[in-house]
Amino acid sequence: MRWFTYVAYSFGGVFLVNAIPHSVSGVLGRAFPSP
Repeated sequence: MRWFTYVAYSFGGVFLVNAIPHSVSGVLGRAFPSP
């Protein structure tokens, strides 16, 4: 694989990890502070 594939996977992983607390708060019905 080329280097940009690893960069793309890294950015995708960061966005998925960032989505976890937002999803959990949404399921529990609590407001999550977003900028």
